Amino acid sequence: MLTHYSSATLDLEKIFDAHWYQEKNPDLAIAQCDALEHYLKYGAVQKRSPHPLFDTAWYMGRYPEVVGGDQNPLQHYLEHGARRGYDPHPLFDSDWYLERYPEVVTSGENPLRHYLERGALGGFDPHPLFASDWYLLQHQDVAAAGINPLVHYVEYGAAEGRDPNPFFDSDWYLSCNTDVAASGVNPLVHFVCHGAIEGRAPNPLFDLSNYRRHQPSVALAGINPLAHFLRFGIEGSSLQERPSKARETHQSDAAYGGWLWRNRWDSTAEARAHAAVGQLLQKPLFTLILTDTDPSADVIRRVLLRLEEQIYPDWELCAFVSKACLRELKAFLKTRPEAAQRLILLDTRPASPLSKNGLRRADEAARGTHVLLLSETWRLAPAALTSIALALDRYPDTDLVYSDHDHYRPDGLRYAPAFKPDWSPELLLSYPYIGAAFCLRRDLFGSALQAVVTNGEGLPSDLLLCAADKPVKVIHVAQVLFHSEAPPQIMAEKVSQQTWQRIVQAALDRRRLPAQAYQPDWAQREDVPATALKFADTGPHVAIIIPTRNYVRVLRKLIVSLAQTRYQNYSVHVVDNESDDPETLEYLAQLEHQVIRIASPQGCFNFSYINNQAVSQVEADNILFLNNDTEIIAPDWLSAMVGYLSIPGVGAVGAKLLFPDYRVQHAGVLLGTYNGLPGHAFGHLPAGEHGYLRYAEVARDYSAVTAACMLTPRQLFLDSGGFDEHRFAVAFNDVDYCLRLGEAGYRIVYCPTASLIHHGGLSRGAGDDPAEEAAILQRAPRRDPYYNPNLSDDGLFTPRADGPAWEFAALGSSPARTNAVRQLPQ
Repeated sequence: MLTHYSSATLDLEKIFDAHWYQEKNPDLAIAQCDALEHYLKYGAVQKRSPHPLFDTAWYMGRYPEVVGGDQNPLQHYLEHGARRGYDPHPLFDSDWYLERYPEVVTSGENPLRHYLERGALGGFDPHPLFASDWYLLQHQDVAAAGINPLVHYVEYGAAEGRDPNPFFDSDWYLSCNTDVAASGVNPLVHFVCHGAIEGRAPNPLFDLSNYRRHQPSVALAGINPLAHFLRFGIEGSSLQERPSKARETHQSDAAYGGWLWRNRWDSTAEARAHAAVGQLLQKPLFTLILTDTDPSADVIRRVLLRLEEQIYPDWELCAFVSKACLRELKAFLKTRPEAAQRLILLDTRPASPLSKNGLRRADEAARGTHVLLLSETWRLAPAALTSIALALDRYPDTDLVYSDHDHYRPDGLRYAPAFKPDWSPELLLSYPYIGAAFCLRRDLFGSALQAVVTNGEGLPSDLLLCAADKPVKVIHVAQVLFHSEAPPQIMAEKVSQQTWQRIVQAALDRRRLPAQAYQPDWAQREDVPATALKFADTGPHVAIIIPTRNYVRVLRKLIVSLAQTRYQNYSVHVVDNESDDPETLEYLAQLEHQVIRIASPQGCFNFSYINNQAVSQVEADNILFLNNDTEIIAPDWLSAMVGYLSIPGVGAVGAKLLFPDYRVQHAGVLLGTYNGLPGHAFGHLPAGEHGYLRYAEVARDYSAVTAACMLTPRQLFLDSGGFDEHRFAVAFNDVDYCLRLGEAGYRIVYCPTASLIHHGGLSRGAGDDPAEEAAILQRAPRRDPYYNPNLSDDGLFTPRADGPAWEFAALGSSPARTNAVRQLPQ
């Protein structure tokens, strides 16, 4: 039937969607003809579209030479338009698609046809502002139905208020542009075709005019600023303010919006909270100390009224006020006798609340069993105190409780959640990740207060570090209990770099840790309070074990790069696993380092066996397992790893591994995030990016690190049985080892200042044994304590759509100790 319609006939038949065309054009029943025949004879002239992703009217308006031609628009696109870079739809960018996926150019396929047949299935993005994988991740119903994500968005998603990418907030865009909402047009289509040109922002944190002002080339070239930012980010932009905030939070309002909807506070949640309070065996009295200096009477009233919204009833408020404020409050308190009984008022003159003396006075006046610091700019969730009380009821000897938090705008909209890991002492030495909202046992509050070195800014975090000087029991409530008015940073407490560095150094000195706190370059550039630790280049003996087989070129590169290591007390032991390449054998024969030859047992490669045997043949305080395809790029790498291993309670230290193009390969191990299997945190994170809450840049605790570069005490390794040669001969032996250490009370630390290039598996092939995968699935805990349960299972640190709603049975994680180490199993 179609032989007279040129060589593009096959593409036309593949793209034309007869079922969709009939649904959109019910009058075809009257015409009594085939859908494709109708389109070719009548539909194209009538500007009817043949497919959801080919907009006939838009195409004809965009490319006027089509009008009046002898071809219908779809034929024109297939035969001429695609080659000229014409787009079939405002949300399908042909040039961008071909540039992004050069294999399509090589194949000679029409880009739209490729996307419909293979690209969408492969997660290809059809437009710089449509993130296919992200869309499916946020909308599991679409993924489960197997619908093309862009087709779904065009047909249904936009009308349902679903967002096309993490940085385009559809609801916000329509609420700010009522003319667009009234027109019923797809908000992203409007932004692409008109909104960006007119200066309409895609989200509340992205200022188009500011971006163009800092990027004049973007304006001159007519490039969509958001598309430019998503492609080049901060590195391609001199703008550092608004887009950096969007990048920093990593969460879009839309993604978090879904989480907020599931965790909304309603009558059901309130009833559960009341029921939970009624079941408490112990009811602590919370003393909330208002840290605002010289608050007005209105501030005190507002704080009291907000606290009265708490479901949990046993609390008191301590505030520092002037005599004038006290006079104003008297009339209010006469009408609220219950509030008056809850209120402790101290004279603000001798000392401000955010000072050592001020908090000491508050401690002396307090009646509570537990203390929380509170600012007027903080909001508490109605169940905040309930959740903390439940955690304390479950674990009565808990010393410290903290939770997740987010931020709110003046209009009340919540955004930028900080979903934190469970207790991570090394992360707390890197930056104040807990923030200013936490609950301390009263006696610990008083004793920690004696050691603080700051007044004013930073005092809450100083207090935390002082409390953690000795082993403490800590519970992290994985729920957003506090909301901060402050702009989102890596923490919720305002503290300068210099003050934070002084606080950390004081903690190191008190703990007699031989380290110097300093501000890494990235923290100085971005003006955030974060520290790294510098350790001495001398210390215990480290035996570096390097298994290898052939591939002398990568081994030679590693050996040469090791020479730049500043740490002085180490030895290198190359473990030759049956190399048979003459060049490799010749190199090993003249190598100045020890070569240990270990054959595979029963002729089967067994990474665990090879390393266990090597450890038994060397003498050293510490063992560093190092892949032969790594390369040293930071001279102080080993000094940093040995330093962190010297901290009491640390059982293993891992490095930051980078691909040759400096994308992140490994920044710690997350459990259960790769189809249930362990996988690398921040894998493929581009160079220059820091990851969610900057976790890729700071030392912190994880459940495991990779043995591609892992340091551990030799005796501890031997006492724990080494790597499991039977269940994990090739893969997951490092994860299993780290999990055993964790079960014995040791911490596993990721050290980003120890950065290495990892060229990646050149000596051995890829692919994990299904039996080992099954074993680690059985072995690993159901929940990774260092990956917040509110985050998605894919390890991308985005809020999960099915995250835990308000539940009050088991909110707290098991209490963790800072330095308490249990006996290893024999």
